[in-house]
Amino acid sequence: SYARNGQSTTGFSTYDCSGLVWRSYQQSGKKWTRESANSMRKNETVDITIHQRRVGDLIFFRKFGSSTYSHVGIYAGHGYMIDAQTGTYYGHGVVREPIDHSWWLKHYAIDYRRVK
Repeated sequence: SYARNGQSTTGFSTYDCSGLVWRSYQQSGKKWTRESANSMRKNETVDITIHQRRVGDLIFFRKFGSSTYSHVGIYAGHGYMIDAQTGTYYGHGVVREPIDHSWWLKHYAIDYRRVK
């Protein structure tokens, strides 16, 4: 389920978007510091294009008029991502949803691939 500003104190079942990325990378054996979506870019990442996406790549979004990232999802393949949200289109919590939804297309910022 979703928890603004991180993960719950009762365990690893509640996340915000960056907490989900952190936990996913931790579970796969990769080191990643627990940071906000906006700070994740500072880790060892490389910019990629939409056409270079692979499963596990990070997709960042920003709200209109903002210079900072407001959301991050994990590319799941075939035009879908896994993310944690409070949105109304696909429900609350951790969801798998199409990236081609109009909201995501309007707010897309950049893709990154973790290199270490």
